[in-house]
Amino acid sequence: MKSFYFLKTSLFLALLSTMVITSCSKSTKTADETVSDNIEINLGVRNGNTNATSQTQSVRELDLLAWTVSGDPVTLRSLLRFAQLPSTGGSATPPTKAFLSLYSHPNPSNGDQISANSGTDNSFTIRRVSSYWDPSGIPTWAGQPSTTTVGQVIVPHTSNGQQNLISIDVTQIVKDIYANGNNGIMLQLRDETYYTSRIFCSSTYADANKRPKLTLVF
Repeated sequence: MKSFYFLKTSLFLALLSTMVITSCSKSTKTADETVSDNIEINLGVRNGNTNATSQTQSVRELDLLAWTVSGDPVTLRSLLRFAQLPSTGGSATPPTKAFLSLYSHPNPSNGDQISANSGTDNSFTIRRVSSYWDPSGIPTWAGQPSTTTVGQVIVPHTSNGQQNLISIDVTQIVKDIYANGNNGIMLQLRDETYYTSRIFCSSTYADANKRPKLTLVF
C-alpha cells in the first residue's frame, strides 16, 4: 500500500508544521508537531557586499532574483530545509517518488512588485545542498553552502507573471537527501542577469494552500 506524505516548511522560528498521511484507501490522518529547525532563508548580495547578513524578511517570500535597489545590484537565492526529512543519511527508507509544489507570490515585495516572474530567461535550478551549514547562524552570501548538480531539476522559463508549479519531480534529490543527510535544497536562477525574478510564497503566507509543499510517495 502506498502512502503519501505532505511536508510543509515552516520558519526558523518555532511554528506548527503539519504532516498529512493519505493512503490508497483514502483514509486521512493528520499529525501536528512543533518543529524549531525548519528553515527558509533568502541568501543575498547587494552592491558586491558578499559578507552582509543574508535576507530573511521573516521569510515573507522565497526570492530567486537579480535586480537593482536604489541603483545597487542585488542577487537573491533561496535555501529551504524540510526538518521532517531524516537528518542522518541511511537512517530511513527513501520514498519511491517525491514532488515539490511552489506557488507564485501574488504581491511580491521584491522585483517590480507586481509580477512574481520577470525577465527573458527566468528558468531556475533546484539543487541538493551538499555541505553542512549552521542553522543557528544565517549564512552570508560568501559563506553559503555548496550544492551539487547531481539530480538537479531545471524549471523552465515562463512568460506568465504568475505561475504556480505543482508537483515538480524532485525524486532523485530527495533520495539523495535520505542517503546523505538533510542539508536542504537551494533554488537559484540559471541566469542571474538583471532584471529577472521568480518569487514564491513562503510558509508564512496567509493562505496555507499556497505554502511550499513536499509530497513523498512510499
